[in-house]
Amino acid sequence: MSVVKIDNEELLAQLNEQLNDKLDNNLWNGNTLDIEAGQWKITLDRHHIYTRMYASFVNLNHFHFTIHHRHEHFLHLKEFIHSLKETKLKLDDPTFNDKYVTKSNDNNKLIELLDDPTIRLLLMAEHKIHVNVRQSNEHYLFHHSDDNDNSKLSTNVSELHLNIFHFVKDIDQLKELFYLFVAILERLQQIGEIDAND
Repeated sequence: MSVVKIDNEELLAQLNEQLNDKLDNNLWNGNTLDIEAGQWKITLDRHHIYTRMYASFVNLNHFHFTIHHRHEHFLHLKEFIHSLKETKLKLDDPTFNDKYVTKSNDNNKLIELLDDPTIRLLLMAEHKIHVNVRQSNEHYLFHHSDDNDNSKLSTNVSELHLNIFHFVKDIDQLKELFYLFVAILERLQQIGEIDAND
């Protein structure tokens, strides 16, 4: 696994404290866990065979994207990816392009997001992963198990979703996924897509 960590030391310390308390001291069995790190409230749960993380935020510019593992063999997911209207993006990184399909409604912003070396390295360390920002009023493939409204969000509110296509039991891998998730949220804030005071 990657040894790269997020740069914000205070945020990292808070995240590690909660992860150590809620993961190391308990054998995670797929139950819903809420982790707070800085301004973020991140939910970890299990949905059928998937391990999921998600967090809501106010999406200032309606930026959305999908990062999907290229060699994932779920047919319905391939159809879902191909149905997106956004333009596919290829980065100046053949290794990354070989592993991931990326789409967005703003490729320049997606390039800014993926220009973060921590995010790139943590993504390259994972397999069978799907990351996206779910827009308001958009039905989401990996809906929450307790949703009663077709998984729709309020106007201007989006969710960052991360899905692994198996049940992750390894605590170290779960921690790396949280590092990746928080790094993406932090980067979205840095490039002006999330209000720092949200």
